[in-house]
Amino acid sequence: MVDFLHNWRDYKGHHVFKFHMAFHVVEQAAAKGNPRAYWTYADEAENRLMGFVAKVLHAGKTFYSRFLQRVLPENL
Repeated sequence: MVDFLHNWRDYKGHHVFKFHMAFHVVEQAAAKGNPRAYWTYADEAENRLMGFVAKVLHAGKTFYSRFLQRVLPENL
């Protein structure tokens, strides 16, 4: 991972936050094991779902009310 980050920088690649997080995953893998057992996959799935809902509802002027009706139906 360190080699990748150095090479990316040398080739004028843009470092993003995901690279920072990937470095920490690799760094902690020796002590914690496979990231599949402890990383935030559930959160990522939830974010993907919210992105899908937002894309479905984005058209029109009623985006926020339609979004809240889909996501929080008990509050409306």
